[in-house]
Amino acid sequence: MNKFKRIASRILTSLLIALAVILIVSMLPIPVPYAGYLVAGMQTSYSLLAMVVIPAIVIIFDQASRIIKEVKRLKNENVQNII
Repeated sequence: MNKFKRIASRILTSLLIALAVILIVSMLPIPVPYAGYLVAGMQTSYSLLAMVVIPAIVIIFDQASRIIKEVKRLKNENVQNII
């Protein structure tokens, strides 16, 4: 249970930091000229693919590899406990 509390705490902390950054940037008195290019670029399908889908696939494969390693480790522990 303690592990889940640490993970939840890290997620909450990162969300609070992101919110603080957004608030600070939105309060800047100077305009950010390249922000419009970013917003316009995100409306294309290629940028959506590059900014959302590809990182999501990388995260999914990373987590799948961790699950496979954990299953293998648990199988090895069970075999050694039997012997």
